[in-house]
Amino acid sequence: MRHPSEVLRPEIDSFGVAAIDERFSEMNDSYNEKRYGDSVNYARSMIESTCKWIYKSLNDKEIDKDRYLGLNSLIKGALSSLSSELSVKEQFQTVFSKLTDLVTEIGKLRNLTSVSHGSAVRAQPITSVEARFVIFAAEDITMTLLDLFFNKTHSLKKNAVHSVINPTDMKKIREDDTFITYDQKDDSPFETSTEFMVFKNNNVIYQVTVTLPKWVNPSSDQEFMSEHMSDYMEDDSIEKGKKGIGGYIYYSEKKDFLYEVQFESNVIYITSI
Repeated sequence: MRHPSEVLRPEIDSFGVAAIDERFSEMNDSYNEKRYGDSVNYARSMIESTCKWIYKSLNDKEIDKDRYLGLNSLIKGALSSLSSELSVKEQFQTVFSKLTDLVTEIGKLRNLTSVSHGSAVRAQPITSVEARFVIFAAEDITMTLLDLFFNKTHSLKKNAVHSVINPTDMKKIREDDTFITYDQKDDSPFETSTEFMVFKNNNVIYQVTVTLPKWVNPSSDQEFMSEHMSDYMEDDSIEKGKKGIGGYIYYSEKKDFLYEVQFESNVIYITSI
């Protein structure tokens, strides 16, 4: 192994979703306490909670309001809301179809355990090996969904608006209850400086302020201004309209992000809307 210290995925609880973290914790505690049937229950419940949370976060409504949805329908609903993050949608539909089948089998396995339903005969207890397989599969499914959700709701472009800041070589210059502001100086001869205002609770960039040399004229140096502006938005962003004097609205269809871009003399403000 060339990179033994590299982690291929974050822990589930690193996303900070209480409903999912609760089931993740109970799943692991049940397994370690040799309550393998309970651990399988919590594995399925963790996937259900993930699907419901993602769908509500993206669509602002409950996926199963006033109706019952099986696990297949829950996962299909969550994945449909995340489809813009798939590079080859048709091929991934096949992958997710098989994924859904796996989830369904997890549900069937849960139904065979003694903790799920009453039975007229003694139930065959699930073994530690079987429970561990279910747990690992449920973790993979949950992490895939959370990773796709994170990619959809955040920019993966380095230090762009909507991305999680990488403050290397930056200096913290301000902090209040809501925001932290970092400053980055440009070593190029253009003497450009950039400030990044980030949300304090999650380090996601809310606004980027680019200060260009004083000799820059927004009306005559539009291409120069545009190049600096585009560094901090999604690559597919296009102008959608004007806002006031020197203000413009840009939109990224892939990410469904809106930006307000304001020009004031030699300063550019790129702000999340």
